[in-house]
Amino acid sequence: MNLFELESAFFQELNGQTNSQLQDLIKPAGMTANERMDIYRSNTFGAQHSALQQIFPVCLQILGDDYFRQVARIYILQHPSNQPDLNIYGEAWPRFLADLLKQKTELADLPYLSDLALLEWQNHAAYYADLNSDFDFAALGEMENQERARVRLTLNNSLSLLVSTFPIYAIWSAHHNDAPQAEVAAISRPQYLCTYRDQFQCPVEEISQEQYETLTAIADRDSLEQLSERDRFPYLDINLPQFIEKGWVTGFFAPGQ
Repeated sequence: MNLFELESAFFQELNGQTNSQLQDLIKPAGMTANERMDIYRSNTFGAQHSALQQIFPVCLQILGDDYFRQVARIYILQHPSNQPDLNIYGEAWPRFLADLLKQKTELADLPYLSDLALLEWQNHAAYYADLNSDFDFAALGEMENQERARVRLTLNNSLSLLVSTFPIYAIWSAHHNDAPQAEVAAISRPQYLCTYRDQFQCPVEEISQEQYETLTAIADRDSLEQLSERDRFPYLDINLPQFIEKGWVTGFFAPGQ
């Protein structure tokens, strides 16, 4: 068994899949091979559970320590980490909670939980996103009008967008401001949010529907000409400079480059 096969077998055992070749290599010394692996499994669960607690602190507060631990155990069994960096563990947690909400009647009063978890994940992931280059105004200014019209803008690597019919921004803010018992009013229309990294902070901001749709169109690689189509985005002349100033739009490219 080479090193790669050994590592793969070890991860299989950690995730509850028995590997007879690895079991044969483990020297009992007073404990069975499975008992020895249980020590590693316990440590692995503890590390992944701790990572989920740190990444989703508001979900933890809402669910409570005991229930969160139960749910985390199910998640870890279904979505074991396949890499050592636990800072990027938990991406599937929001979808997992969305499925869980359909199955667990005790969660009926928390229909917003999966949206809240997605906001927490996006906010966490923003911190670890790749760095961005500065917007090159000079290069854009040197382009001919026809060439400039075909340009596609690029978003900040750390920027994420979210739309929800629940007041998750107020819920998230209340818990981060040490006021988890604060009364949160229902909302009558969808809420549009973005989160991003600004220096060493990762703020969450409420944005307008048009700002959300404009940023989504940029993410979908619409050209400047398409973004500027008549009546599509009435406030583009105001929003686009703000996006660049805030660092939400960080660059551009021409098709074929």
